[in-house]
Amino acid sequence: MRRKQGNEGFTLVEVLLASAVALLIFLVMFEALFFARRVAAENKLRLAADSLAYDLTVELFNRELSWFEKLNVSDVWEDGGELPQGTNTLWAGEVTYQRSVLPQGSPATNWIVTTSLQWTDAYGRWHNLPQPLVVYRQRNNR
Repeated sequence: MRRKQGNEGFTLVEVLLASAVALLIFLVMFEALFFARRVAAENKLRLAADSLAYDLTVELFNRELSWFEKLNVSDVWEDGGELPQGTNTLWAGEVTYQRSVLPQGSPATNWIVTTSLQWTDAYGRWHNLPQPLVVYRQRNNR
């Protein structure tokens, strides 16, 4: 036969300590979820910015060779602008781009097409591509 002891179970201090540890773990996991959500959103915007910069660059790259030949050897063609708010669903803020075409050689034998992009995130912070997207256009009539 087993004797019943008076100190079976947890004390109040042990219950409070276990509850505090459980609460701390819950709060850390909750903050980790917010961090993961923010990082995922930033990565999504970064991928969208990469694809938008690519689209803007390819639009210039695919122009007729006669358009490129009209550029003066000493001139750099530059274009910049802001995307209208209704054209994109990812960015809540502004999206601005800067494109340029730099002729190489005299007469020009190839051209460097460069595109950079800036955008704001949900917190109002400005981001840009780490490096501008650069494409080389050769003299040929594909």
